[in-house]
Amino acid sequence: MRNPISLLIGSLLLSGSAFTQDRVPDDLKMSTFSGPEITPSPAALCVAPTGEVFVGVDMNGSLGKGPGKGQIIRLVDSDNDGDADVHTLFSETDGVRGLLSLGDKLWVLHTTYHADTGKASGMDLVVYTDSNWDGIADSPPRTLIKGICAEENIAGRGTDHSTNGIRMGIDGWIYIAVGDFGFHNAKGTDGIEMTLLGGGIVRVRPDGSEMELYTKGLRNIYDVAIDPFMNIFTRGNTNDGGGWNVRFIHQIQSANYGYPSLFLNFSHEILPALEDVGGGSGVGAIFLSEPSWPNAYNNQALMADWGNNEVYIHRLTPDGASFTQSEERFIRVSQVTDLDVDASGRMYISAWDGATFRGSDQKGYVTRVVPKNWIYEPFHSLAGASEEKLLAALASPSSTVRLASQYEMLANGNAKKLSKGLKLAIRNKSLSTEARIAALFTYAQLEGPSAIPTLVKAAKDPSIAEWALRAATDRASWARTSNIDITPFVEALENGSARQKAVAAVSLGRIGNPDAAATLLKTPFEFPEEKIATLPENTPILSRTGRIAKIEGDLTGYQEMHLNGHYYGKGKRSDRIHWVNPKLHLSNGDTLDLLDLDWKSTNDEHGPIKKVHDLTELIEGFSKKPKETLEKSIQAPLASTISYDLPKNAVSFSAFVTVQDGTATEFVRSEFSVTPYAYDPEVAKNPHSDPDSDRILPHLSFQALVSIQAEDTILSALGGPSSDLAHWALRYIHSEKAVEGALAHLKSVKEPAERKKTLTTLARLYQQEAPYDGSWWWTTRPDTRGPYYKPVKWSASERIYDALLAAWDETPKKEDRDFITRVSDKHRLRIEKFGTFIVEEEEIVTNLDLAKILSKKGAIATTPLEDVILSLEKIKGKPAKGKELFVSQGCAACHTVDSSQKAIGPFMGQIGAIMQPHQIAEAILRPNATISQGFQTSVITTKEGVPHVGFVTGRNSEQVTMRDMTGNVTKVDANKISKEEHLPGSMMPPGLANALSLEEFASLVAYLAAMK
Repeated sequence: MRNPISLLIGSLLLSGSAFTQDRVPDDLKMSTFSGPEITPSPAALCVAPTGEVFVGVDMNGSLGKGPGKGQIIRLVDSDNDGDADVHTLFSETDGVRGLLSLGDKLWVLHTTYHADTGKASGMDLVVYTDSNWDGIADSPPRTLIKGICAEENIAGRGTDHSTNGIRMGIDGWIYIAVGDFGFHNAKGTDGIEMTLLGGGIVRVRPDGSEMELYTKGLRNIYDVAIDPFMNIFTRGNTNDGGGWNVRFIHQIQSANYGYPSLFLNFSHEILPALEDVGGGSGVGAIFLSEPSWPNAYNNQALMADWGNNEVYIHRLTPDGASFTQSEERFIRVSQVTDLDVDASGRMYISAWDGATFRGSDQKGYVTRVVPKNWIYEPFHSLAGASEEKLLAALASPSSTVRLASQYEMLANGNAKKLSKGLKLAIRNKSLSTEARIAALFTYAQLEGPSAIPTLVKAAKDPSIAEWALRAATDRASWARTSNIDITPFVEALENGSARQKAVAAVSLGRIGNPDAAATLLKTPFEFPEEKIATLPENTPILSRTGRIAKIEGDLTGYQEMHLNGHYYGKGKRSDRIHWVNPKLHLSNGDTLDLLDLDWKSTNDEHGPIKKVHDLTELIEGFSKKPKETLEKSIQAPLASTISYDLPKNAVSFSAFVTVQDGTATEFVRSEFSVTPYAYDPEVAKNPHSDPDSDRILPHLSFQALVSIQAEDTILSALGGPSSDLAHWALRYIHSEKAVEGALAHLKSVKEPAERKKTLTTLARLYQQEAPYDGSWWWTTRPDTRGPYYKPVKWSASERIYDALLAAWDETPKKEDRDFITRVSDKHRLRIEKFGTFIVEEEEIVTNLDLAKILSKKGAIATTPLEDVILSLEKIKGKPAKGKELFVSQGCAACHTVDSSQKAIGPFMGQIGAIMQPHQIAEAILRPNATISQGFQTSVITTKEGVPHVGFVTGRNSEQVTMRDMTGNVTKVDANKISKEEHLPGSMMPPGLANALSLEEFASLVAYLAAMK
């Protein structure tokens, strides 16, 4: 989990309330259900339909390590007063990240450890049984999936990008949110093994069988929200690997969302998110569908964000086979981690509340939220219920009740009686669509493959056709072996609604019948036009400080511009690039200074992006100054992108570019690029984070073609009306037949555009992804070049190599050879004869190289917080040096280590006795997570409308005493106060330590840690 929030120094001096008051809308009410004395550091929770709350306590947090620091606590509110009055230790289980309760079972996703070394060995999905429902697990759990998190990553770092939440859909699958650690050779109960490079969603049957991949190409997701129609939503990190924004995604079965290898350079091959919602850290998720909740909040995707201390509503509007969305704040909770709801409508939310990266036994709580007009109606277990009662419950307007009913039907029901009732429910148009969908999937699970004819027949009803087709092919083992007639699926693909077409494409891929390939290939698709804004041929490569080059680029017809800083060779991400005198030139002859425009977005993961108005020092270092006057610049890290929306009349861009703090062995290519979309606000879309329903069906048809592997049909389509889709599919089929067919097509094709597509297809097939063994993948800074993370050659590579060289030799035209060079660059072929337009290093260094930046000034500003925390384990700080820094960095202006001195902020004289070094570090670097009691930033407004801002240091019946950040004291008469509020943040500004090196920062932390 990415954790971009931290604590104010001294935030744990008192176990007071969160830095921001928890908040719910006026028509809801919130109560504290349990505190840190029972549920400290709650990483995950779930609620049984009957209301018992299970909380995963994790004293390791996201970066801590070691066994024996986790528990599952069961909480019961027997009198429904909003406070847990009974709690039991359900089990001693480490690193809980996912919980699911149905019947007498509790499914748990958790970290495992080697008994001999105490090091993490991965993560398992297990199931506990509590047959007498006494709140204590009957026996050790049964393992359902072994090793569903890469061992090396979780052992070396912690759980912050591990495998996380679990949730069951009405289709009976358990969906697992896999973070970008991925996993190697995870094994289910039926012997199925799977490997996943990066993040995605994996699903498995409740008994641990039939494990399969649902979606892939995700950065770091923590949970899934599943609606009654089997739409799945996640909130996770951006997929470019360069920042920590949050993406809200509609997860469509079989789709690839691009992380990390396709996102930047092959974006037409992925599905976009519904929105990039800015900074944060997505955690728990639920789709709320409970009749006891107000319509304003019900039937909505609720997504928790740890970094923003907020549960958001993502309001969805149907758009073809997907949605558009609008995000709004809903419930504010201090570092929220998870949420769930029971069948009576009681919602429970867990709060990390400043428990830091390694957990705290002093922080964390669970809160309950219900509507104000809500009346408690208990939901009793359906165990032993009659078939009539179970069928009635399956028609409930509550999604929780429907799932509980389905579980009991499949576990204990009379199959013969239930099958008849379920078939009636499927046909009963007086029932809600949600109830009929529940009946479809329950019937499919109850009857097995014999249910397929009934399900296919049900697909003739347009109101449920989408889900009937899906249910008929929902189990891969059935779809591939049951000789399913593909006719209804083909008809739906050709003539159905957008959603029916999408399901039909996925289903045909799961059936695997080659006869479906011809219909799939009819899906309209054209490769997007790839307009490349190139630099003038004489633009030099910048090789070290003191060199400067002028660049120009055509903007005609573009809506967005990106200034990209790249580093190659032995370049360091901390080096800086200057865009000097950057200007936009307009069609009317005017120019716009780029420093006068606001950028649309920036990637500042490796340091701040600044507008610099004094270039004196920079210009003095130039080995050869240009004749033009150099006035100002935009300064950015080499690994950066700055994006601008362009005025409609922009025709060109010009700037000088230079590198600061470079070395003689460093090679940097300045690059100017634009989005490959013509300027038309009505149709132009960001290829990564704007919903684009038109891309869905081609993407799913392509995935189905790859799954079917119908090489003959795909090859026969090359050069015809479906050539683009055929090429796309062929690029993912590494088979001898595919390569021989592509080589034969290259020899016969004469049309230039088709020839280029074929050369590109062969370039993609020249290499393939190396088999992942779990040892070489993960980093916070992934290699995003693509199309493979670790490309390796295979048996057909030599033949493809010969064909590409022959194509080069056959054409003397510079334009054609330039195309081959660009294809070679993009696919990282490294074929010497083709040359290159870029200076590319053999391997991008993506992990933190502590030795190189140990003493580098400003490293704190450019190093991710988690890496700073981890570096403290390896650096021995010098308290004497830290004492000097405490004064020189301005800490002493607000804090004191002498109790006899007056301080503005929290007292530091005993901070080391209360906080661990990593907690102190987090408090300094991110001062907004939890504020010490008495140090909340208050705003007191008088009846005259005058606001006073500061800390409340005294209060009695007559007056309130406040102190601001300058130390000034203000006394406000109590009878003149009209309103008092707490601001959601610290008065301590962030970035006070940004100028320090890691060594210096470690010394400052060591000094404070010695204050005991």
